[in-house]
Amino acid sequence: MDKKIKKKWVAALRSGKYRRGTGHLCAYDKTSKKNKYCCLGVLCDIHAKATGNEFVKDSSRIREYLDESAFLPLEVQEWANLKDNNGGSLKKKVKGHTNLVSLNDSGEASFKEIADAIEKHL
Repeated sequence: MDKKIKKKWVAALRSGKYRRGTGHLCAYDKTSKKNKYCCLGVLCDIHAKATGNEFVKDSSRIREYLDESAFLPLEVQEWANLKDNNGGSLKKKVKGHTNLVSLNDSGEASFKEIADAIEKHL
């Protein structure tokens, strides 16, 4: 993974700026009236800020990024130098999970713990 992008991603996950969500890169939460992001959605948001792209609202509460709603778009994957669209395989299991999608969507890890996993195992 690109080291500069990794550093920005980890910092963003630890920043407290993003509400954690599951199942989608980004989804609007009607209760809080704010967007919730999975860890990959946070990376997409960093990419959006770097490139001028935007999340697009579909017909429901889901926000798509470069025509994707659940996995990394190829453009983001290549930009971050990741090997696959699920955020890459972790070098070591974290809470029983081998990739970031399952770690995020299991609900077993906070963004801080996911940031730690990215730093140490990606």
